[in-house]
Amino acid sequence: MRVDGVSHSNTVLYPQIDGQKKQVPEALGKDQVLQLLNYMLYQQNGLAMKLVRIATENYVSAQFDMTA
Repeated sequence: MRVDGVSHSNTVLYPQIDGQKKQVPEALGKDQVLQLLNYMLYQQNGLAMKLVRIATENYVSAQFDMTA
């Protein structure tokens, strides 16, 4: 079986709606960036804690199964 690569062009296409100007994205302020980073860090910590709980539960149940 042979898999060929996908060709890539450096052309970026932007959809345009007739009669409307291009909208330039608004830059985030310093406070907004800090809030966003804090939220992202909070989410990462929450996911890490969930993974630790799952791993601990699996380890404990595996140890329990081995002693039975």
